[in-house]
Amino acid sequence: MIYILLGAGSGTRMGVLTSNRAKILVDVDGRAILDHNLGNIATVDPQARVRIVTGYGAGAVADFVAARQGGPVTETVTNPDHAVAGPLRSIEIGLEGLEDAGGVVTIGNGDTIFQPQALAALAASHSEIALLASPIGAGGDADDVQLQLDEQGIRVAAKHLAAVDALPVSAGLLQIRGSAALARVREVVRAGIEREKAEQRMLTWHSIIAGLADVPPQAVMVPRESWWEFDSQESIDRYRLWLDGAAGQAD
Repeated sequence: MIYILLGAGSGTRMGVLTSNRAKILVDVDGRAILDHNLGNIATVDPQARVRIVTGYGAGAVADFVAARQGGPVTETVTNPDHAVAGPLRSIEIGLEGLEDAGGVVTIGNGDTIFQPQALAALAASHSEIALLASPIGAGGDADDVQLQLDEQGIRVAAKHLAAVDALPVSAGLLQIRGSAALARVREVVRAGIEREKAEQRMLTWHSIIAGLADVPPQAVMVPRESWWEFDSQESIDRYRLWLDGAAGQAD
């Protein structure tokens, strides 16, 4: 399996935490977010390969990867347009050279820690395209990407579709199985980039879901505490509180 982690953005909402580093290098519980994810990926799939799409703070991320010991095999590629282009461009760059990769390619937000059980649940899906998600009432917030589903799969993924906790939410991890599905995703990404140029605005990468009507992604539901997105000091504090609570229950 190949994982593509998106880490090109400047993470301005994290304030001073990203004033001198990429968001994926922000310290969470004594380790960089990236270090958590690389370790968790290696736990679930020791043979996995990881490609990190960098931009802001790219040099420090490359240095971190070079110095890190242990699996998985990891490389960095740079999005030179990170300051003016959105995540669709990062996905396009991340997918370069993978046309004949076959197998499974998984694309995810680099600012989110995915626990091993979440990674394993998604990897177990045999759908052509699958999105990691959490069900209604999982404890969301107003910034979540919400999902509209029907009996065939996910039709729309966007913020502010309904009230908080009224819809399932995306965890920000998309799995693509097989060359045909990968080619279809690539087409939709390129169409999204052209739309960005025409409309002169950036789109979220979740916007590609609406373009996959012929192969609607399947939702793989996991508990909300199996993935943690970090976009502020408060989100880091919430994670630490959860860790303390989990440790207390273990005792």
